[in-house]
Amino acid sequence: MYAFRSALQESLTPEQLLLQESFCKFVEKEVVPFANKWYFEDKQTPRELYKKMGDAGYLCTWADEKYGGHETGFIESWIIVNEFQRRGYGSMEPYLHSDIVAPYFKKFASEELQDRFMPDFVKGNKILAVAMTEPNHGSDVGAAEATAVKDGDDYIVNGSKTFISNGLIADVFLVLVRTDPDPAARHKGLSLLAIDATESDGIIRNRLDKVGMGHLDLAELTFDNVRVPQKNLLGVEGKAFSYLMHGLQQERLLASWGYLTSSELAISEAVEYAKSRKVFGVSLSHMQNTEFKLAELASRVLAARKLVEDLTIAHSQGKDISVEVAASKMFTADYAQEVIGACLQIHGGYGCMTEYPIARLFMDARCFTLAAGTSEVMKMVVGKALFS
Repeated sequence: MYAFRSALQESLTPEQLLLQESFCKFVEKEVVPFANKWYFEDKQTPRELYKKMGDAGYLCTWADEKYGGHETGFIESWIIVNEFQRRGYGSMEPYLHSDIVAPYFKKFASEELQDRFMPDFVKGNKILAVAMTEPNHGSDVGAAEATAVKDGDDYIVNGSKTFISNGLIADVFLVLVRTDPDPAARHKGLSLLAIDATESDGIIRNRLDKVGMGHLDLAELTFDNVRVPQKNLLGVEGKAFSYLMHGLQQERLLASWGYLTSSELAISEAVEYAKSRKVFGVSLSHMQNTEFKLAELASRVLAARKLVEDLTIAHSQGKDISVEVAASKMFTADYAQEVIGACLQIHGGYGCMTEYPIARLFMDARCFTLAAGTSEVMKMVVGKALFS
């Protein structure tokens, strides 16, 4: 398949290219041979992959050297995440651990908390998840009801969380709790607690079955009188909402990459299938409808790539692009469904066979407009910016 020019790829330094090459070899050896089993049979990414990545230095590369990190920037994180995504393994969640949840500890946790947890996060000894969404409230974070009530030097945590990625295998949960019991406090009454499940009783996990995203385990959590030391509070009480908003820019940018690369992979699969498939004695690739349809899809995906690459560079420079990232996440998610659906159609009946990658991409794509904030929430973010 024709390879469109990538300005971001061309901008990589020799050190970054070396990281890319080495991690590509790691994925070929440690992931590719097992990926289908993890997706269709195990329905989760094994703990062993986290440990192997940690031992090789591929987890939390941005972390301080004293914790075992390399103090790299966002581009190095992107290199590792993108190697999963461009192969259609975007539902593998080491990047949730490394580049969505762990950064909250670097940014907001006390030095004592970082000293306690970060070495294990970097080495893959303890796996992270964030528990924010609740069964009754979804995107309305300000209405969260899970409570943390002070008792001596501890908090007592009660409540439920749902749609928790890594919920079954995580050791440490970053949990959104209400520390101000007044419902009128809304966002100002919310705090973040690090709950180590290996040291806590009263955490109940239930697997959630879902459409697609087979490399990702999803769970509902119940906290039943879970005792958590007050020193496990990240930052200060009542500031959780602003902390979470800080992290959403990177999460949604990484999501945009996942949806973009899924679209590109779908087009590549359709091109290769069209070359090999004959219909009425003629190669499918020689039919003008096929050629024109794929050309249209590829051209629009190329435009999306230029947008996401530009935002990636801006984010790596520390710029506030939260509105642009919301727009990007909305566009790439919505368009991925169109692209992947059209590419499945080119496969005909074979597109519905799970032995073909396009089928897996199609199942995964249905979750794109829901994860990391629904498309409707993204529209709210962009719309408010337009009228501010």
